[in-house]
Amino acid sequence: MQAEKEPYKLAPGDRIRVIVFENTDLSGEFDVDPEGYIAFPLIGSIQAEGKSLVEVEHEIAQGLEDNGYIRKASVNVSVLEYRPFFILGEVRRPGSFPYQSGLSVYKAVALAGGFTYRAVDDEVLIAHDASTQQVKARMTDPVLPGDTIVVEERFF
Repeated sequence: MQAEKEPYKLAPGDRIRVIVFENTDLSGEFDVDPEGYIAFPLIGSIQAEGKSLVEVEHEIAQGLEDNGYIRKASVNVSVLEYRPFFILGEVRRPGSFPYQSGLSVYKAVALAGGFTYRAVDDEVLIAHDASTQQVKARMTDPVLPGDTIVVEERFF
């Protein structure tokens, strides 16, 4: 039996679309700010960081219902833009890049212009999102939004 995949958790840098059915004035696009909140009309700031899309949907619907704005709110939240990933070390163009679904270490290195001639080209170090712990990763391993990839220098 295959393990269930962990739902995506929002973090600063993500951009989401919120649709409140039959209430287009409340629907829109929102950025998760550096503190992890979105500013939603009528109900104010909502903590989004660390929450799944379903949890944010529920919190918005509950806020609209509890404040008497909508009797039975139906809300949908989707990710428009994921937070970027970062790559540094022995690549031609280190920096921040937009996350793309299905991104592997190989593809991330390609987006950064490829390896320099000094690079270790069979494995990298990755720190997942807010973690400061780096783990070794193969070139086929997935990259997630917010990850930091370090391509090390080889020693001759």
